[in-house]
Amino acid sequence: MRSRSRWLVLLVIFFISSDARAWAQSVAPPKVENPGHAPSPLFPKHRRGLYTNNDKLEVIDATPQSPPLETDDPSVPDKGEYEINLLTAADFAVDARSLNVVTVDANYGIVLKGFGHELPTQIKLEFPVVARREAASPYQIGLGDSAFGLKFNFYNDEGRGVRVSVYPQIEFSTGGSVDNGIADAGQTIVFPILMSHQSKYVTLVGNAGVDKAINDPERGTTAELGFGMGRAFFRKLAV
Repeated sequence: MRSRSRWLVLLVIFFISSDARAWAQSVAPPKVENPGHAPSPLFPKHRRGLYTNNDKLEVIDATPQSPPLETDDPSVPDKGEYEINLLTAADFAVDARSLNVVTVDANYGIVLKGFGHELPTQIKLEFPVVARREAASPYQIGLGDSAFGLKFNFYNDEGRGVRVSVYPQIEFSTGGSVDNGIADAGQTIVFPILMSHQSKYVTLVGNAGVDKAINDPERGTTAELGFGMGRAFFRKLAV
């Protein structure tokens, strides 16, 4: 009789422990596999000037860009960021002298959204204050040819370092500046395509566009083609 009782107790303990293990397995949280971190892009978008690269080092941007160059790059400021450049230039020819006292190049970054996509965009407003004179006549001062434009950065491949933008602009002037000979008459529609390719050694930039003059029969349509190359020789020196 004692032997049967002992076996009955052992069977009860066995079934209770089996049910406890089964219940613990059913309520245990599922194991989550660590997916790991996605590899960093080889050529991520970065700020102009000095920026921090993938190796956490502060280096200088070697991308050719406007200003000060005529050739521009396809990058745009981040959303909500301003980029303001102040420039000056002079042309002291014998028969005429022209001085850009200051050119204000103001840019602002926004992001357009539509059809489930985001489009990084740059708003640009540029206006120069120009002083000009012919021969021995006094200087005439006023606003030169101003410009308003939108740069749409529609393609970015950070794995290959390729970026493409379109940059439609309109150049315009005031009547007083035209009469004083410091600005062109009419308006100009400018439509360039901007491309860049960043590699381990150099950054290449190419521009191709068309300039169409309107309301000025003396000026025709012209095409533009430009290339630029930049290379960082040291962490804070680029050419």
